[in-house]
Amino acid sequence: MRQLRIALAVVFSVLMGMGAAPLQAFEGVPEGGVERETAEEEQLVELDTPEIPLTAEEVNALGSGDVDEAETLEEQAAVEAVEEEDLSAATLSETPLLEGVGGAVESTEAVEPAPLEDTASDESTGLEAQATSPSDTAKNSTKRAGKPTLRYGVHCQTYGDRAEVKGGAIAGTTGESKRLEALWIRVGGIPHTSGGITYRTHVQGTGWETSWAANGRRAGTSGQSKRVEAVQIKLTGTIAKKYDVWYRVHTQRYGWLGWTKNGKKAGTEGCSLRMEAIQIKLVSKGGAAPGKTTSPFKKNQRARMVIIGDSRSLETYATLYGERVWDAVAVVREDNAGNWWIGRYGGGYNWFANTGASCADEHVGRDTAVVILLGVNDLLNEWGREDPVLGSSDAAHYARLINRKAKQWRGCGAVVYYATVTPVGSRPGDDVFVSSSGKRVTNARIRKWNDKMRSLLSSNVTVLDTYSAIAKNYRASDSMHYDAATYRRLYEYVRSHVAS
Repeated sequence: MRQLRIALAVVFSVLMGMGAAPLQAFEGVPEGGVERETAEEEQLVELDTPEIPLTAEEVNALGSGDVDEAETLEEQAAVEAVEEEDLSAATLSETPLLEGVGGAVESTEAVEPAPLEDTASDESTGLEAQATSPSDTAKNSTKRAGKPTLRYGVHCQTYGDRAEVKGGAIAGTTGESKRLEALWIRVGGIPHTSGGITYRTHVQGTGWETSWAANGRRAGTSGQSKRVEAVQIKLTGTIAKKYDVWYRVHTQRYGWLGWTKNGKKAGTEGCSLRMEAIQIKLVSKGGAAPGKTTSPFKKNQRARMVIIGDSRSLETYATLYGERVWDAVAVVREDNAGNWWIGRYGGGYNWFANTGASCADEHVGRDTAVVILLGVNDLLNEWGREDPVLGSSDAAHYARLINRKAKQWRGCGAVVYYATVTPVGSRPGDDVFVSSSGKRVTNARIRKWNDKMRSLLSSNVTVLDTYSAIAKNYRASDSMHYDAATYRRLYEYVRSHVAS
């Protein structure tokens, strides 16, 4: 061990002396004019190596050569190996390489350090971060953040919740006549961007939802068998400054409508048409639309209805909106879609002439549709007597009043519909209703009444055949008032035909 320490001291002495020689570190001594013995002695005195302190005895040993020659050669080889490893690790381009201890010294050319690789990553720290330029850091940060991810799903008639799809894919069905009842949308992968996505739907019988759903929450309905008819979608926060959200919908009757973006309406309104599928895509701000943008939204210009009727109207309203309303004079209610419901239980011709029509006047205007659902109570109460001509004067009274009001309402820009009296009985085949006072109404009489009204109404009035619409499929527990499913079918028929 003593000899090894002496040998290492020699090596460091030579390195210090020869490395400085080309720079003429020894003042007053010409280059190459230093004798080895003198250089070694001077270096041994000047060397400051705390890791290998030399004792006086070791210094004397060096001067006297009191070292076993074999040991010296063996240790020299070990020193060279250590030296080679240390020099390689340190990559000292300006340090001369030694051929051997005490031998000639030959300087090598300076070696350029290899360029640092771009090591920026989520784990980058210390020197790696320092080796990356600010611009590279920004690029790598963008690369890590990437484009936001988009996922969305739908609740579909018959199938229920469908698996989520990626941006641009179709959610829902086409060619199967299945309504969408709810949908949800979410974005992710935006660690350096704030904000999210919000959306709302136009729902059958409800209209536009008053609140917007956001970031994966459900918009629409569940367990109510109500169709979604239209949708609005928009981004929020800083993500809205970097991206546009484009979307289009597939609807009953029209198929795929055009693409629209950023909160605009897509689908139909006032047409009673179901949405069946949807596509959504994120596009860089100001980028091109994913496809054609013609006609993304269709609205029935006569979507707002004014419905005048008896218990059929009010029970339909109660079924749709969960509110059964009674008023001795007239019930006047506006629903979420902007339709007005005007009615009275047991209302007939006299109520219509004296109260119902005048209540409707203030709500009738351009782009409204007046729908009259009256008649069955007249068959029972006011003109319920048997007549070979079936109340020719009765139907005439009704027709004259409706024709007069239709002309007035048409002048305000409205259209007018008369809905035929619907069947009685508990179900198809049960064709008789008997009132508590013993009065009878049969479906045969109702059909004759409807035919007579068709013949007397003017061209200003469109007849809706609501009788045939439900005659083959209805239920009425008291043979007069229907179950909820029948009232819904009745409303859907009226809504869809008014829309067309």
